[in-house]
Formats: sequence, structure tokens, C-alpha cells
Amino acid sequence: MKWKRILKRSALVVVVLLFVWFQVAYWSSTNDCQRSIPPGGERMKAIKFCEYGPPDILKLEEVEKPVPKDNELLVRVRAASLNFIDAGLVRGPSVLRLMVGLRKPKFTGFGRDFAGVVEATGKDVTEFKPGDQIFGVKWGAIAEYVCVRKDRVALKPANITFEQAGAVGLAGLTALQGLRTGRIHAGQKVLINGASGGVGTFAVQIAKAFDTEVTAVCSTRNVEMARTLGATVIAEGVESLAQVEFLRQHGCHQAQGYFFASPMPIEDLRALISAAMADTPSGKPRPAS
Repeated sequence: MKWKRILKRSALVVVVLLFVWFQVAYWSSTNDCQRSIPPGGERMKAIKFCEYGPPDILKLEEVEKPVPKDNELLVRVRAASLNFIDAGLVRGPSVLRLMVGLRKPKFTGFGRDFAGVVEATGKDVTEFKPGDQIFGVKWGAIAEYVCVRKDRVALKPANITFEQAGAVGLAGLTALQGLRTGRIHAGQKVLINGASGGVGTFAVQIAKAFDTEVTAVCSTRNVEMARTLGATVIAEGVESLAQVEFLRQHGCHQAQGYFFASPMPIEDLRALISAAMADTPSGKPRPAS
């Protein structure tokens, strides 16, 4: 009985502490929306959101122009793009609020992917100079200027536009990270599930650049697009956990949505996908367990 009382009291203390923490975190959650531009400060325009909610909370406002720190670059933005996560941050779902602010968003800038021209550099930046055309990732990219760390950008290739470079950031890095997790190398056979999505289209092209044989899994309407990216196309998707497990059992190694099967010919991969899609008498995908 004594231990039961101790456990009950301990549980009560935990609940009370969690309640107090939530109240403090919620009511202390604030941002810089009420901060005014100091006299003489340079101004610029940027898209901001000071509250969570529908898209109409996004506002074009005049804000203070940023000044680069020692390891940063000041970039005049020429193009920027949006990702699915950007819309999610504006709506403020509960899980995300634990990381980005319970009551209000901690950071009010909008968008992350951008491309532009370097206007100034901090004293520790030697890799870039004013006039360089670059692209990268930075919160608040939909603005006239951004300050970004030197290790968050790269030189823009001369043969692509600012608009093309400005759409690479998050999706391109996600694709590269997944392929590196799979230890991609030349001569490998790579199967990419979801090859017609934002990340998947980059993954197909990056895998091809590594001199691998790429098989793309996508819907029928996107077959031609996947083929133009350099993949051997499979028109049906791997839609359930059961099918993923089926592929693993037959020698495919998965890394963040991509399947690697170095010793397996493309024809065998196709056969595996067909078998995974028809592993029930009805021919429909087996529900995930």
C-alpha cells in the first residue's frame, strides 16, 4: 500500500509539473512582430506571419534589413520557392508547435529555399565575395534580403536560372541525404519509390549522376516524366508496409524511401515490385499489419 501511495503522489507531481511547464511555455511563446525598426535602420520588404492560422495571415511587411554576422553572407534574393512544410508551419499543427512555438511562431519569416546574389560578407567569409550568384536554404527566404551562414549556400551553376536554383534547397538536400545514407556508388542498382514527387524527382537525377541504374516507382500518369529524368520506369507504386517488407525479404535495402539492391538486375527488381503488388488473390495490395 505504501508503494501505491508513493506512485500515485509521484504521478500527481509529474502531471502538475507538466501543466506548469505547458503554461509557462505557452504564455512565454512570442516573436519579434511587435519590434519596431530603429531610427536610421535600413528597411526591406518580407513576407511574415505573426500568428498561426489560414494563408491570409501571411502579410507583406516592411522590416529591418539584416546585417551579416562574421560567418554570414548578405544575399539579395532573386528567386525563392515553397515546400509542403512551409504551409504546415503557417497552420501550426500541435506537433510542430512543440518545436516552433506553442502560442505564436518563434520565427516569423516564410519560406526556406532561395537563390540570389551576394551583396556583402562577414569578416570570416573567404569562400564567397560580393557579386557571386548562389543558392541555399534559410528561414525567411521570401524577402528582399536574407543573411545566411556560409555553410548553407553554394555557388549557382552558370547554366541554370535563379528560378531553377531557388527550387533545389530542401527537396534536393533531402534526396541527397537519403542516397548517401544508402551509400550510393557507381554501378549500383537503385529503386526509388515515389519518384515523381518533389524529393523523388531530385533523387532520380542525383542517382543517375552517380552512374547507377535507376528504377523509378511512380503513378502511370508520371511515367513519361520519370523516363525523361533518366530512369527505367515502373508504373505502379509500393503502397503498403507489407510490400516494403516483401522487398526487404528479397534482398532490397531501404534508406529513407529508396531501395538499394546492388547484386539484383533491374529485371528482377521489376519482378519483385510486380509480386509485391499482387501478393494477394485479388491482386490488390495487402493491408499493412
